[in-house]
Amino acid sequence: MATILHRQPEALDIAFGDGLGNDNIIQCSKHINGPTEPCSILLNVEMLLEPETKSILVIAPNTDQEVVRCVLKAKYLLMIACETIVDNHDSETTAIENLSKIAQITKTLVARKKDMLEPLKAEIDTINTAFKTIMEPVTEADKILRGKWLSYKALQQHKKEEADRVARMEREAVEARAALEGKQSPLLPVVQQPEVKTHVKTDAGSASMKMNTLHEVVDFAALSDRYKMVDAGKLTREVKAGGPNQVIAGVRIWQEPILQMNTR
Repeated sequence: MATILHRQPEALDIAFGDGLGNDNIIQCSKHINGPTEPCSILLNVEMLLEPETKSILVIAPNTDQEVVRCVLKAKYLLMIACETIVDNHDSETTAIENLSKIAQITKTLVARKKDMLEPLKAEIDTINTAFKTIMEPVTEADKILRGKWLSYKALQQHKKEEADRVARMEREAVEARAALEGKQSPLLPVVQQPEVKTHVKTDAGSASMKMNTLHEVVDFAALSDRYKMVDAGKLTREVKAGGPNQVIAGVRIWQEPILQMNTR
């Protein structure tokens, strides 16, 4: 059973102005009686808007009358199914009749489930759509700042590598000149720039740069079979279309009997 309960918004205890022409004063229940003063609450336009009436959707499948009736019938049929022995024409007929009843109950319960889920799906879609828009600023801000920070770190790393490379080339040039002149190469210190800091800590939080391993398939044929997934849907359609006598490499095709019910 699905029930809609309406929750009425609380009245806003906020007034603008003091009645004496001072419209920049906001009065609310935080103030004691007496001379009005500017409210300590930050003025938030959205807070001052009257909230909409909210609807709460209450769904209780276990108390739905149609569901309860189906469950009682199903429990009875379960007891019958456990005790039934199919060994002649009459018992076969009875079994088929009970299977028809079971199919009808199943159809009814599936329909009721769909009816109950439909409004929830609509609410979920509405909420997801709303929050997709709501999250856009913070998501975009996060993306921009992450990109700028990572770019800054990449630039720092590039400068470090370049400085190390220049220092190494200068040292090698000195050694090469000494060798060319037949002199002993001076002992030059190995100068390297300090490592780029990949962890930053602030009062608000901290950030660390870590290497994320990614992959891309560039040659599917060369890929090991254990990484290849079977398209079960496509394979099933081809098997059903081609019948049991077709041959598909690597696939065993056979038939098994099933019972197909048609309810009236």
